[in-house]
Amino acid sequence: MSDPTTQQIPIDKIDIPQETRNHDAAKLESLAQDLKEQGQLQEITVLATGDRFELIVCKGRVLAAQKLGWKDIRASVYNELSDFQK
Repeated sequence: MSDPTTQQIPIDKIDIPQETRNHDAAKLESLAQDLKEQGQLQEITVLATGDRFELIVCKGRVLAAQKLGWKDIRASVYNELSDFQK
């Protein structure tokens, strides 16, 4: 496993796996409000897969940023991870 790099990535290039945890509307609204007021305090984690990214951690942040109309989000980008590491 290589160390991740921090990058701004396009939200529309992030693929969210189906098995990720669902967030209720109230929690997403609260998270969106926090992002709006404080900005992004924590990076999401993704795996680079060609010209797209597979979300590993922080589905709620991605959905909240989409709700706010953000085009990009700050991410820790890995180039390789085993299934176990994901």
